[in-house]
Amino acid sequence: MKLNMIRKRIPAVLCAAVLMSSCADTGYEGFDIPEQGGSDIEPVAQYTQSFEFEDTAPEEPTLETFSSSDNICTIEKKEHYYNVILDLEQGDHYAAGAAYADAILAAAPDYSSVFEPYLYENIHMAFSETNEKSFESLTARVTSLKDSLDDDYRLEIEGFADRISGGTHGFEQNGALSYEEALTMQMVPDALRGTACSAVTLDGSRTQSGERLTARVLEWLMGSSNQLAEIQTVLRYKNGSHSITTVSALGLLDVISGYNDSGVLAGILDAGSGGDDNDYIYEGRTCYTYALRYALENFTTAREAGEYMTENADRFTYSHNVFLTDKDSAFCAEDSVTEGMGKPVLRTEDTPTRGDFPMTAEGAFFVVNCYVSEGSRSPERNGFSLHDLVRWRKYNEWFGGSEVFTAGSLKARLACETKECYDRELDVINSSTGAFHVLVLDYSTGIVQATFMRPDAEGGKPLYIKIAQI
Repeated sequence: MKLNMIRKRIPAVLCAAVLMSSCADTGYEGFDIPEQGGSDIEPVAQYTQSFEFEDTAPEEPTLETFSSSDNICTIEKKEHYYNVILDLEQGDHYAAGAAYADAILAAAPDYSSVFEPYLYENIHMAFSETNEKSFESLTARVTSLKDSLDDDYRLEIEGFADRISGGTHGFEQNGALSYEEALTMQMVPDALRGTACSAVTLDGSRTQSGERLTARVLEWLMGSSNQLAEIQTVLRYKNGSHSITTVSALGLLDVISGYNDSGVLAGILDAGSGGDDNDYIYEGRTCYTYALRYALENFTTAREAGEYMTENADRFTYSHNVFLTDKDSAFCAEDSVTEGMGKPVLRTEDTPTRGDFPMTAEGAFFVVNCYVSEGSRSPERNGFSLHDLVRWRKYNEWFGGSEVFTAGSLKARLACETKECYDRELDVINSSTGAFHVLVLDYSTGIVQATFMRPDAEGGKPLYIKIAQI
């Protein structure tokens, strides 16, 4: 037995000896190291940044105040945004829309020349060609959607469009807003399309106060010259128990981001397209951005508002998400309008997610620009798909573990990177001053803070402003 083992070892030893001898004989003599280009590897520190934020934020003083002649609308001009109060208790909805237009023309005389180019950029993206035929199609689309709205909202839009247009009609890019252009600007997410967003909320197990913390990030097309950054707006609808506040751009009457006096915060997020079976349909449909306004005006919990949105999903034009929180809960209304993307689902903190979007951060809830509930389908053609995956992973990393947060440390975490580690070509929009706005609601104090896009910002540090206390 021992002899056989020795015999078996001899060939292996001889082979090893030959290999070692070969290496030793050849060596590296005469070997020229080839020239190599510079390394593409960049230090991680180049894409990280560290800021400190207070848990609260200062209010901005009012620089000028403008009012409509009937006092239904008041606009306070501040350094970084307009604060608007639309008093629906002082007049009917048509008068309110007209009053809003009057106050805008006083506060921002160049408003039409600022907004119109942005509107046409959205139109050009929605239509492969813009000509008389496409404008006729767009007119039919927005007229049908306007007429589908509750009378109160329809009258506001008509009052605004009549007054801001001065009675002009048609589509012509001339620096002024016509009636049809004014209608279209009120329905961009429903008639044309929205853009990317994300959101995160932490329950009391993950906060120092033991109360929920919520952040909503809006990444919106602001125009090639950042036109909309000039007209950021906080709009307060004063209407008794139906009062709400929206955060968007001057003149808009729908809800992109908003909250009510019961502490329900909501924000829309586009959800891509579902493929060939998801051709745009507006006949018999309505605007989800105005349905969300109705939900905020009429429901006192996030669950009720979310259920209303999912129950009406088949009435909407585009598939989308609606992020909703209150002090107790968080939801995402995955409002699919086509079977190609799955059925509408009100995703909760306990809803199982798809395998490619695992939820690993305990006590946290995220929303991106796609559906993640188990059984849903994220369309391959979704232009946001890579961003969605990156953000989802990033949020799981940022908010994984057992760290507890304050409003200040939440703002700092959102601002800790400028590029994604998964793809250095992707900016982390919410970490810079490039997001249209970021809202932070601390349910322990009821304070709502916002940072608005500032094209001239230095150092990349968001500037948070207190805009309300619920």
